[in-house]
Amino acid sequence: MAKLSYRLDCRRRGYYPVGPIDLYSSDVLGMAKIQQVRYAEEFLTVYPRIIPLSVVKLPSNAPLGTLRHAQPIFEDPSRVRGKRDYVSGDSLRRVDWKASAVAGRMQVKLFEPSFALETMIFLNLNAEDFQPRRRFDISELSIVIAASLANWVVGKRQSVGLVTNGIDPSVNDGVPPALAPSRGRGHLLRLLETLARIRVAETFPFSYLLERETSNLSWGTTLILITNFFDDQLFDGLFRARRSGLNAFLVQCGPSAIYFEIRKRANYFNFPIHQILDEKDMDIWRT
Repeated sequence: MAKLSYRLDCRRRGYYPVGPIDLYSSDVLGMAKIQQVRYAEEFLTVYPRIIPLSVVKLPSNAPLGTLRHAQPIFEDPSRVRGKRDYVSGDSLRRVDWKASAVAGRMQVKLFEPSFALETMIFLNLNAEDFQPRRRFDISELSIVIAASLANWVVGKRQSVGLVTNGIDPSVNDGVPPALAPSRGRGHLLRLLETLARIRVAETFPFSYLLERETSNLSWGTTLILITNFFDDQLFDGLFRARRSGLNAFLVQCGPSAIYFEIRKRANYFNFPIHQILDEKDMDIWRT
C-alpha cells in the first residue's frame, strides 16, 4: 500500500475546494485490470489572522457581570473587595455580621464594580462602500479586526456575535445568517469559519443591516461597527440604537477623505471611534 501526503502552505484565509481526486492502480506489468477510486471534492477552511489584544475599552450598560467597571453604580454584591466601619445611611443589607462580631463594631462590605459585556460585530463588506483599487486590502483588514476583537471578547468569557452583508459561498442565498451573541471557544470557531469564507460583494447598504438586526438585540448590547464608509443613514441608525439602550463602538477601517468630519460627528454623539489603517494601528488595543 502506498501513502501519499501533501503539505499545504495556507497563507491566505479562505474556503478552498480540494479535489475531486481520481486514483488509478494496477500491477507493475500491467497484467491486472486497472482499478479506479474516486474521492469526492472536499473543502479546506483557512481561518483569518488573529492579532492578540489586551486592552479594548468597549462601552456597556449591563451591570453585574465579570468585568471590572470604573463606575461604583455598578457594584456587584457577589464581588466583595473589603470592609469598612459602618456610617449612618449604610444599608443594613451591606452589614457583615460575622466581621462585626470579631471587630466589636459594625462592619459593612465593599463591593467591586463590574459589568457584563454582550457584543455584536457588524462587518461591512458591501462592495459599493469600498474604493475599487483598495477594496481587497481594506476588506481583509476589516476581517482581521473582526476576528481579533471577537477573540478578545471570548477570551474575557463574554458573549459576541457577528452579522455581515458579505457573501458566504457555502450558503444557498449567499448572505450568511447572523450569529447571535454567545460565548465559548466552540462559538468562536463558528464565527471564525464565517469570517474565513465571506467575500466582498454588491449586496445591500450597511445602514439597512444595522436597522434590520438591532431590533433583535438585548438591551445593553454593544455594537462594534467595522466599516470604511459612514453616511447620514448610518449615524441616524446608531442614534436610534442608542435610544433603544444599545451602545456603539466605531472602527473606521482604512483611509477616508472625510474621516475628520466622521470623527467630529461621532464625538458629538459620544460614540467611541478609532481609525485603523493597517495592522500596526491595532497596537492601541495591545498596551
